[in-house]
Formats: sequence, C-alpha cells, structure tokens
Amino acid sequence: MDHELKTSPVISPNPDPVPPAPIPVPQPITPSKAERMHPDDPNLVVVAMFYPSDYFTPHGSHTFLVDGDFVMSWANAGKDYFEAKGLLPLTEIARTTVNYDWIMTFSPVDGDKWYETGINFGYNGVCHTITNRQLMLGDVDADVSKAPTAFISTAIFGKYGMGIEDLKKRLTDSFNAASKLSKQQDGALERAIARLDYPLSEDLDAWHRTSVVLCQMPFDRFNHPDIDTGYLSKAVQDLKAFREQFFLNHAKDLPRRQFQQTIAIHMLNMVNGLLGYMRRQNYIAAGEFSKYLDTAQQSLNRMFRVLELQNQSAQETGKFIPDLALQLLLTDAASTVSAAVDAASRNQDKT
Repeated sequence: MDHELKTSPVISPNPDPVPPAPIPVPQPITPSKAERMHPDDPNLVVVAMFYPSDYFTPHGSHTFLVDGDFVMSWANAGKDYFEAKGLLPLTEIARTTVNYDWIMTFSPVDGDKWYETGINFGYNGVCHTITNRQLMLGDVDADVSKAPTAFISTAIFGKYGMGIEDLKKRLTDSFNAASKLSKQQDGALERAIARLDYPLSEDLDAWHRTSVVLCQMPFDRFNHPDIDTGYLSKAVQDLKAFREQFFLNHAKDLPRRQFQQTIAIHMLNMVNGLLGYMRRQNYIAAGEFSKYLDTAQQSLNRMFRVLELQNQSAQETGKFIPDLALQLLLTDAASTVSAAVDAASRNQDKT
C-alpha cells in the first residue's frame, strides 16, 4: 500500500512574519545607462553561462547572462561574469540575439535587477529560471538546460518559474515600453510568449532525472518507457496545474516558508505515487519503496533548507552563502544527493 503523505510536513512549518513583497512592473530605461560596444545597433547578442555551484543543490550550477562583447553582465542572484572570471570555470550553454531596449526594460542590467523578470528567489524560481526568462526575448530558442542540475529547477518551479500570467504581462509591458525607445522586430512578443508552451517532454525529462536524484535511485532502474508515456505524464501535468494555481491563489498572502512547505509536500506525494506505481509494476521491491521514499524526503529537506538559508542570508547581509560555508551548515544533508546528482548529470550528457 502506498504511504499517505498528504499532511506530512517536509520542512519547518513556522511561517515568516510577513509574505514576500509584490514586485513592481518594469519601467523603460534609456540606452545610456548601460555601456555597450555598438550603441547604434538595436540588437544585442547575449550569452548564457554557468559555473559550478552548490548553493541550491550539490554539484549544481549558477547561471547568468553576459553580452556577446563581454562588457556587461546580469548576475541573476549570484556572481556575474566579471566576478566569476578567473576564479571559477565558466561554460557557455546558450546564446541568442535580443533587442537591447527590450531586455534592458524587462531585466535591467544596472543594479542587476533580475527580480524585475518576476522571479522571487526560492519562492517561484532560482537563477536557472531567471536566465530562461531573459533568453525568452531572443530571436532563436535558447535555455539553460545544459547547465548541471537545471533539470531540478524545472521539476520544482517549471522551466520559466511559477506565475506564468504575471510573466506574460511583464513581457507585454516591457515590450510596449521598449517600443517607445526603438522599433521592435515583428512577431517578437508573440514568439516569446509562445515559448511558454514548450513540449511536455522537457518536463518529463526533468522529473525523470529529479526523481532519480531525490531517491538516489540507479538511473537504469527508473528507465522504463511506459512510466514516461503513462503514469509520469499525468503526474507531471497534475503537478504543473497545481503549482501554477497555488501560486496564483497564494503568491501575495502566504508566507514564504509555508508556501515552500506546501510545494515540497506536493512533490513528495508525487514521488510517493510514482514509487507506488513502480512497486505495483514490480519495477522495485517493497523494501526499496520505503528506502527510496525516505531518501526523497531527506533530499527535499536539504533543497528547501538551502533555499531558506540563502533567503535569510540575502535579507540579512545582501549576499548568498558561499558554497563552502553552506556545506558546513549542511554536512549531513549535503551528502544525501551528491552521488545521485552526478549519475543523473552523466546520463544527461549522453542524451
């Protein structure tokens, strides 16, 4: 029989004293506020990069944006190109061309105003979702899916984070504001919004790999085609619908910790159902069911505890906790998912 977990807490239920503050709609800025090498060109090449980071998941990554001439960079709640260059290994994962005025209105590089994309870090997205939102403005499809553990962010928050209707409004408002500064490419706004309807296969792949990481399950044990085409498809669609409706109903009135707790419980229930399905199909033994479910809860504890610590640090000091210090705070929990992350990442490299 499957475990009943609908009311089981995953993280501490103590709420924050106040809910997150609403994020203002972005306003247009003048081109003179950000230096660039070709000021007369209305377009700008942007490059998405990552460096190894454990600030969300062990053996993970932080993604950020830099322009193609490497003269300005969006840090996206971490180190930007200039802070990381020479200190950390940097890897390019995507590039596209955007309208300069549009991206500077949607996500101003001055002061690294990544929150104007609509992401409240740890609440409805992280650096991967911030960068994906910025890349939406490009002339070709681009995302951060090649960054290590970006699939975990997609599984938890969605490829573009929670708050899709709000995102559509931000895209539209920033596009209209930028249109007053320069001519925009025909169909650019419609193309960006259309990217929100990305294939379900991307969510399935993200949940496939994330389930392996959460349960520390050998990748091949999970690799049964009928799981992806049947049970998992419905489970992922249900999770996406719940997540978005929950955010729509409670984004402005539910304390951060209580919001995260509810998402974590829903994720654990999904893993519970998935493991129950695998048990009924004799893909796993009864003893493995309990072991994998307990491990998944420990992994979720670790991930959401990290988000809690990082937000607390950001509020108190204006900075996130460095990787090494974070590992010292999470010595026991940190080791629970490292090997599984490595295994899932290796299999991602093969696909």
